[in-house]
Amino acid sequence: MSSFRRLGRGAKSSTVSARSPQQLIALQGVKPWTGGIHLTSVGLNQLDNVLGGGQPIGTCIFLEDDRWTRDLAHSLLKYWCAEAVSQDQNLVFPVVEDSSPSPFAVSTQTTKGRNIVSDEIFRLLMALPRNLHWVKTQEQQSASPSTIDTPSALSVLEEDDQGENFEEGLEIAWQYKKSVQEKMLAQPFIQQRSQSSSSNAFCHSYDLSARMTDQKALNPADYIVRIRDLGGCCKLSPGILLFRELVSLLKKNEGKAFRMVLYNTNPALMSVALPLFLSHVRKHKVAVVLLVYSQPSKDYKSLSRLSGTCDVVLKTEGFSARRIHPPPPEFRLLQGILTISKISTVTSAAATGGGFFGDISFSKRPAAFVYGFKRDRRKLHISLLHIPPEDYARGGGSVGSGVRSGAGTNPEKKKTQTFGCASNSGGSALDF
Repeated sequence: MSSFRRLGRGAKSSTVSARSPQQLIALQGVKPWTGGIHLTSVGLNQLDNVLGGGQPIGTCIFLEDDRWTRDLAHSLLKYWCAEAVSQDQNLVFPVVEDSSPSPFAVSTQTTKGRNIVSDEIFRLLMALPRNLHWVKTQEQQSASPSTIDTPSALSVLEEDDQGENFEEGLEIAWQYKKSVQEKMLAQPFIQQRSQSSSSNAFCHSYDLSARMTDQKALNPADYIVRIRDLGGCCKLSPGILLFRELVSLLKKNEGKAFRMVLYNTNPALMSVALPLFLSHVRKHKVAVVLLVYSQPSKDYKSLSRLSGTCDVVLKTEGFSARRIHPPPPEFRLLQGILTISKISTVTSAAATGGGFFGDISFSKRPAAFVYGFKRDRRKLHISLLHIPPEDYARGGGSVGSGVRSGAGTNPEKKKTQTFGCASNSGGSALDF
């Protein structure tokens, strides 16, 4: 009786080893969450709250830039990349050296040229915002000399010089003295705790007006990975070859979380490689998060297919370029609008390998799908849209039944005089 054993696909050696939940928790910048998932921060605390706590491991964010203004989307991208550097995670910008002709002239690395894309990534990395947590840690380290020079230490030394007669008349003076000693002993522990909390922060705080390069030396060439021309092989499609190249990047530095930015890639090429790459990441439970940065393209079909593959689709619109059709007066304190076109939440079904895109329950959805951007000198803020009071709008608006309804100022009613039997002329309640 002959017998045979089927060699399954799992018998082959995997390119990337799967991680257990304990190994994921040990990674810097990764924390466990409800439903058996693990989160990492996008660099902006307000956006983390909108997404339900952060970006889940194994997911992809699609960030579509405005056609005219790029400041808002670039600020979100800077936050995302700065958090990777602050958490000491692997940050990679794959640049595809694609020489195949493309009929579309927008948002492809073919027409723009890989050198132009590399220069944009170079300027982006050199303009990462300053980490305020690092500044606070440095100030605490510089402001903590020997405890003998602190005022509290000098006060205790003066108490010791007073002698025993100093405590006469105070029944519980020894308790006060003990409390002072305990306060002194607790100071170094408080400093260590504050330093450890700043180093283990899930989401750091940043200053967009300053640069991270003043705090840490950054070499943009270390984060840019060039992928060879994918048009030379005729047996496999360029999308399959790109998928293999992306998987090969995961072999390096497996001891850290991995962040990959697909910056202005070819939508037709990436729409084939990205679904395969995400399936590989989720199958092997690799600690990888992705962000696709794209500008509006004429290849609507490929761009729609690419955005449909991602878990979160964000679109930014700035008001600075709207000259002919300005925004409503209610939005005059805002710099732009953030629109969430799609968000797929992850529950415990994702931990077992199923139902990743299916959970869109109302309990997991964000509070709104349209938010406002506010920008000050140092930070970018994301807030809910609120309807201001009626007198706040000027020159008409878009909502309400009064002046903001678009009709301008309400027409004044003509006053008519009525005459009755009373001696006064009109306007009295006694007239009949």
